[in-house]
Amino acid sequence: MKHFQSFRASLVIIAILTATGIFAESTSAAPVVKLSGEGSIELSTGGPSPFVLQGNASHFGKYTCYGEVEFSPGLEAGTLEGEGPAVIQAANGDLIVGS
Repeated sequence: MKHFQSFRASLVIIAILTATGIFAESTSAAPVVKLSGEGSIELSTGGPSPFVLQGNASHFGKYTCYGEVEFSPGLEAGTLEGEGPAVIQAANGDLIVGS
């Protein structure tokens, strides 16, 4: 059971990172979980920027995700890279935490 929960959490983290555009270049596989929905981010110049995502996911139905992302300049001019925590609440109340 622990292996399944760890695998499921990994899939969700990949899906969220893909949905928010914060996806490591080294990852080449397409995410298995399909997300749809919308979100918002409150951009901050003095620290982390909070965000909220809501919608439907192929493997766990409705979800809500809360998190913070701190941006830093990317390798290419005019780009940003982001890092921060996120908590996803699935339709059944399960919570998944990731970075």
